[in-house]
Amino acid sequence: MEDFIVEVIAFILYVLCPVAIIIAIIIRVRNEKSAQSHIDEVTADYPLKFEDSQGNLLFINERKGLILFARDSKIDTALKCTFDDFVSHSFSHPNSHPIITITVKIDVHTHVARRIITMQYTKHNDEISTLLRIINIMRRKAYDKKYSEYDTYTTEIDMPKNPHTVKIIKSRKLIENNFIWRDENSLHLLPVLEYDNFSTENSYKKITFPLSSIEYFSPQGDLSVETNVKGSGGGSSITGAVLGGLIAGDVGAIIGSRKEVKIETEHIKHDTRCTVLSVITLEGRKIIKFDLQALQILQYLIPEKAL
Repeated sequence: MEDFIVEVIAFILYVLCPVAIIIAIIIRVRNEKSAQSHIDEVTADYPLKFEDSQGNLLFINERKGLILFARDSKIDTALKCTFDDFVSHSFSHPNSHPIITITVKIDVHTHVARRIITMQYTKHNDEISTLLRIINIMRRKAYDKKYSEYDTYTTEIDMPKNPHTVKIIKSRKLIENNFIWRDENSLHLLPVLEYDNFSTENSYKKITFPLSSIEYFSPQGDLSVETNVKGSGGGSSITGAVLGGLIAGDVGAIIGSRKEVKIETEHIKHDTRCTVLSVITLEGRKIIKFDLQALQILQYLIPEKAL
């Protein structure tokens, strides 16, 4: 009896398992078709398609922007961006595996956040070149729009036609060019909009310091040169000692045993010179650091504030 029950169960499983597999395949195919139908519908106006080695899908319309279907995201949560959302991009190829990174802005409830889109490839191909070309078009369009707004703004704030330009030192690696000018009562700064390092996130708004709030400006830091002397070679040479002994006896043997010493001199310049501007704000004293060349410009604009 027990053997009969086991045989019945085995038969049922034998019949049902293939059926279950077939049903699973049907469901999977149906889901894939549904997902593809959704992608086709959303990207109907985005003719350029890019797929990386990780399965991420990027669709681009050169007039509208881009849509990303990330492999790890749900199919109905595509990232859609316009050219106004473009922030920056980079291209690298560690271990000969090209990686394109695009940074865009997205709205998250009550604030704006950054989203990084990463497209990874196993080798360089024509698709990468095309994608980089499209990204540069995106960047140019974002810049052109930003420049139009910037040009209008400079007119609104009555910036002189040919203001002086100074470099503000934000950090060791970040130096920002600024226009600078003064009127009767204030000193004004405005970041320069430059294609090579512009960002749609920057406001590019004028900063004004009443002359009464400026304490002083002065040069700071110094210039020093570090000299390192390195020698290589020296030591004894058997061949040199034999030849030296044959020519000049014992003294020649001693001299001939010395190899030629190569001296290398390295000069390292340490330049910490800069110009500082001290301003009193509502938050307290603020020190703005410029490059050294700004000293002459400040001497021209606000000579009365020289320390």
